[in-house]
Amino acid sequence: MAIKKYAGDRFTGLSGDTKPLDVGDGALFSETDTGKIYVKVSGSYVEQSGVSGYSGYSGAAGVGYILSFVDGDLSTGVLTVNHNLGVKQNVIQVYDNNDLLINPDNTTLVSTTQCTIDLTNFGTLTGTWYVVVSNGGASGYSGISGYSGVGTSGFSGISGYSGVDGADGTSGYSGYSGISGFSGAGISGYSGISGFSGVDGATGTSGYSGYSGISGYSGYSGGGGGYVVSFVDGDLSAGILAVTHNLGIKENAVEVYDNTSKLIIPDVVTAVNTTSLTIDLTTYGTLTGTWYAVVTNGGASGYSGFSGISGYSGSDGQSGYSGISGYSGADGASGYSGISGYSGDIAVLNTSPGSDLTASGLTNGFTAGENVAFGNVVYFKSDGKMWKAKGDAVATMPCVSLAIATITADNPGNFLQLGYARNDAWAWTVGGLLYVDVTTGGTMTQTRPTTAGNQVQIVGYAVSADVIYFSSNFVFVEV
Repeated sequence: MAIKKYAGDRFTGLSGDTKPLDVGDGALFSETDTGKIYVKVSGSYVEQSGVSGYSGYSGAAGVGYILSFVDGDLSTGVLTVNHNLGVKQNVIQVYDNNDLLINPDNTTLVSTTQCTIDLTNFGTLTGTWYVVVSNGGASGYSGISGYSGVGTSGFSGISGYSGVDGADGTSGYSGYSGISGFSGAGISGYSGISGFSGVDGATGTSGYSGYSGISGYSGYSGGGGGYVVSFVDGDLSAGILAVTHNLGIKENAVEVYDNTSKLIIPDVVTAVNTTSLTIDLTTYGTLTGTWYAVVTNGGASGYSGFSGISGYSGSDGQSGYSGISGYSGADGASGYSGISGYSGDIAVLNTSPGSDLTASGLTNGFTAGENVAFGNVVYFKSDGKMWKAKGDAVATMPCVSLAIATITADNPGNFLQLGYARNDAWAWTVGGLLYVDVTTGGTMTQTRPTTAGNQVQIVGYAVSADVIYFSSNFVFVEV
């Protein structure tokens, strides 16, 4: 698969892909087929053991494309846009030469790299217009924060050569311990190797300890700069909201959500300059509750969600191997070895659960609101219980977990938040995406819902006919 880049020099790919070298130290590379994570250190990629749990995902990563055009670029009133974003379903917004957001006659998603915009009813265009294409779209609420675990301790420096005929050298600095990663039992990281002693009597400073474990990814927000503002009816002047965003770009993607978190279309959006815009909501009358405006220059990120409950810590792993001592110098006193870093644990997901009706990944205990079975997708209801998710209405969405046991109503049980599950009764098409079914509550389908009013949420993909990778990213859209 092609390597994908996300914000902050973060990349994903397969274990067989060549890792990008034209990036600075600290860049991250995640292997989707092995679950391993590497960080670039001094020009080379080093595998990291423990990572802290995932925060709930924000909206899908937004990659943006901005094109300026004039009337001569249209063919019989239709503009063809080659965006090369690699995603067919994108957010498309058009601004005229007065920087007003306009609704085109029709927008056709031709392929993953092209779309067409029909502007026939606007006649001959005056001046320069702009089109913004982004696949960040409006993200849903971010989910429950990640489960804490224990990470791998950093490497201490290698103990140095003792100096000749000199006084004892100063010991090296001990390595920083790794930040805790996913919970679960794992093998602890290597202890740091002691630092170098100095030459000529004074021992050298021991090497710096290795990098601590990398904390887990938060959900990806939309690409590019973003600005979110909450507002109430009293913030409007004659039905118009003034927004100062300071993004430094005049043509941005603008989305407005009402007090029920539904995306609404404003009367007019005017891009005033590179740091401000206005949104006309006159036809909506007196606003009820708190509304939100999202302004981005590459895809609107979603609202961050409520912090989740910390996960259970995994059991302690075996302690790491002690560092290798340095070679003694001639007639010199050895320097003090560096202090070894703290051991940590590694959590590795099993991509092929060994038996029927089993799972491997991040789990948590909740109470079922109704009878559920292994493989049922569920949503979290206001009564604090898990109920079967169904994609025909917002009230039974979004899916947040997958039941990994048969649990009767009003009884506690385990639910999978992220990981792999096996059910020998499944017969999935390998590689196909999984959606929340709109017909039978608690079930999944590989057929994307297309009926008006249906809720579309991707909850994973088929690794094999009877094994799936499940990830409830909380992003869903209404057809």
